[in-house]
Amino acid sequence: MMFENVDICVHGDGVVGCVTALLLSRLNLRVALLKSPIKPTTTAPGFDIRAYALNSHSKSILESIKAWPEGDKSTSVNEMYVHADQGEVVQFRGTDLYTGRRPEPGHSDSDCPPSLTWIVEVGALEQRLDQALKCSKVLVLSASDPSYPQLRINDQKLTKTPLSVVCEGYTGEFKKTLLTKTTSTPYYQHALATRVQVQEVHRGVAHQWFNHSKTASAAWEAMHGQEGLEIIALLPTGGPHSNTFAVVWSASGEKIAKLKTLSDPDFAKALSSSTRDGFKELTACGPRQSWPLALSSSSQWAGAFNSKASWVLCGDSAHTVHPLAGMGLNLGLGDAQCLHDFLQERQLHTSWRPLSDLRLLNAYARERKLAILAPVTFIDLIQRLFASDFALARLIRNNGFKAFNSFSPLKKWTIAQASSKTSSNSVSFGSDGYA
Repeated sequence: MMFENVDICVHGDGVVGCVTALLLSRLNLRVALLKSPIKPTTTAPGFDIRAYALNSHSKSILESIKAWPEGDKSTSVNEMYVHADQGEVVQFRGTDLYTGRRPEPGHSDSDCPPSLTWIVEVGALEQRLDQALKCSKVLVLSASDPSYPQLRINDQKLTKTPLSVVCEGYTGEFKKTLLTKTTSTPYYQHALATRVQVQEVHRGVAHQWFNHSKTASAAWEAMHGQEGLEIIALLPTGGPHSNTFAVVWSASGEKIAKLKTLSDPDFAKALSSSTRDGFKELTACGPRQSWPLALSSSSQWAGAFNSKASWVLCGDSAHTVHPLAGMGLNLGLGDAQCLHDFLQERQLHTSWRPLSDLRLLNAYARERKLAILAPVTFIDLIQRLFASDFALARLIRNNGFKAFNSFSPLKKWTIAQASSKTSSNSVSFGSDGYA
């Protein structure tokens, strides 16, 4: 396939980029996927210590393109305990959604899965996506392929691909050439990912702690004088009968840097202390990977290179958020599905419009900006509420935990929102196209 014959060029071969390419290739369009020129590898080849929390909508998207990791590579979470900094605990259970509800005639209990979310190993997901791409019509190009420079050309006058979908992340090189401005607000935190084992089987139960100042690891503070907000999540991996947790530990950059230098026994002791001895028998069993955290958003999600070629953003290229709710990849996959839905509706109703039509692309951008507004705002407010050391903030967050835990309808609604798609992905048409 020559580059002149490509309808859509997807820039970036991360999870969102691969999913976007696979979804759009089902529309009988010629799709090329350009691998990122430089893909950082902070872990051993073939092994990625990270794990994603994916909701039911993301699961259905991955299943539709035959990329959902089976077996012990995806672990169902049916219960979660969230601990506030002054001892309050909120319990989430998937079964809360279905309490007192009987299956409809002709349906079984399996039609109402009790999972809050699924923890998916990054390496396994990337492997399934790679297999799906090999079986698809997507043209996958690396920097060494002859057509790569032409498809990645930065000169707006020479861009020949009707639609470029940018999924490189918010610091991607190609995105820097676009007419969009990224607003980034650092959280002054880094996230650390690793794995630990405990004595007992986790039974699909996840745990999270919000620690602030005096509730953070007392032993650590005595040694290093580090205070402030830290958020720790222990996410079950390896299937329901495993005793392994994926750890996501968010704290100041200085603390994360020191945690990475600790021996495995000392790291396990620090983690046990920061989880308030919830798991006394912890064994570190993996490398530690870290990255900075920031809230970012792009001013423009779509634009034109010229009269026949346009671009659009998906995933981290458009937005990033704190990992405390595990929503980052879910929002990115929602972008991919929404873009697919808009292009599908174009084929069905207004196929005479070119793929580069900005009315189409701006309609997608408006839909997704509205869809992610509530979850992104909520996650940011929670992070800032716990980061604050004001007495009023402490009162609000801990009394809020008490009220939230006792108000069952609100808990059920929250679980339903987090466990399903973040948008209706509806496409509305005016008399002459996209409204």
